[in-house]
Amino acid sequence: MGALDMRAKRCAAAILAALTLVCASSALAAPVRVFLDGAAPGDAAFARETILGATIVSDKSAADLIWSGTDKSVVTPEGDPWAYGVEAAALQGVVRKWAAVSAIKTRAAARPFEIGVAEGAVVHRQGKTVTIQSAPSPHPYMTVFNLAPGGDVQFLYPAQGDPAEWPVGAPYALQLVVRDPPFGAEHVVAITSARPLTGLHKGLKQADPGGVAALLDEALADVDHRVGVATLLTAPKARR
Repeated sequence: MGALDMRAKRCAAAILAALTLVCASSALAAPVRVFLDGAAPGDAAFARETILGATIVSDKSAADLIWSGTDKSVVTPEGDPWAYGVEAAALQGVVRKWAAVSAIKTRAAARPFEIGVAEGAVVHRQGKTVTIQSAPSPHPYMTVFNLAPGGDVQFLYPAQGDPAEWPVGAPYALQLVVRDPPFGAEHVVAITSARPLTGLHKGLKQADPGGVAALLDEALADVDHRVGVATLLTAPKARR
């Protein structure tokens, strides 16, 4: 095969990768569909008037997220917990998190990295110890952060004092105790990369969920990487 053919193939691959990122960004821009279940008139009006990036829908089956005005929980149409104890004024963070997770999962589908909860995809109640564990890393650098149920961005690795490089072939593992609210769906994101992502680390430490997808687009545009998302479902202790 001639050199020109090889260049053409590399060019086509670069264009395809760029189009994939554009599609991911477009997915982020799509409004999150929210159904308000039993919301007081004041809460419903507040949600319609103030929440950015969301569309309030009247059909529960068409929603991405369902907010209960009675117990202040947010669940998916399938009944999976997303967040507990969410007042109407806090729905903005939950909506932004949904959009961020959707964009990250699009990227992970294109460049997958396996990571999950060792104890399984069940609801883990307050007081339980769980382990987040990944497959062996194909790259010498690792970045890990969490998107909490209410939307907070929690930077996990590398923390201060951690080595700059990650051993190629070594898995990532994090053991934690389900301790304090907010409870719901924690999304632990692991990124392996061919070079350090110090700019991304700095941005994540200051970001809200609405800015995460753009940070990833910028940091990962020209670096070989893989992305994985582990979903940890948490809940308060069962009432006796």
